[in-house]
Formats: sequence, C-alpha cells, structure tokens
Amino acid sequence: MKKLGFITMLLAAFFVGAVLTNAVWAADAGDLAKKAQNPIADMISLPLQNNLNFNYGPEREPQNILNIQPVIPFNLSSDWNLITRTIDLAPLNWSRI
Repeated sequence: MKKLGFITMLLAAFFVGAVLTNAVWAADAGDLAKKAQNPIADMISLPLQNNLNFNYGPEREPQNILNIQPVIPFNLSSDWNLITRTIDLAPLNWSRI
C-alpha cells in the first residue's frame, strides 16, 4: 500500500513538472488562459480535488480523499488527437500514519 502511494506521488510530481513546462512555453497569460478553458487544447493539465468527510466509519473519524485527474493529449496524426483523463483516488487517513 505504501508503494502505491509513493508511485502516485511520483506520477503527480511528473505531471506537475510537465504542466510547469507547458506554462513556461506559453506565449502570454492570455494564450494560456484560452488554452486552459479549451477541453481539447494541446496542453497537459493536472486538476486536484480534495474531499474531506467528517464522522466517517465506525470510529467516526475524518476521511480525506485526494482526487488526481491528469488530462494528457497525444497527437496521433495531424487530424487526430487522443485525450486521456484518468481519475486516481489517494485516500489519506492521518490518524493511522
């Protein structure tokens, strides 16, 4: 289980690095804003969503779940793009670490 968490964090760091690289290559802030709003833009994005649930389980502890949702486009040809969006859950239970 710890190995899975390490791999998830390693992948998250890789995608953050890729997003920062794309941000540096953007011509200006307006261009980047337009690309960020376009769901089929040729840009890697890494949305993170954190959900906190109180009184979870028989011990009524807080539950913290981090959703990692990388969006990665691949150019298959000049006319075709493949856009992947996987959703990975990283449950965090701080009381048991």
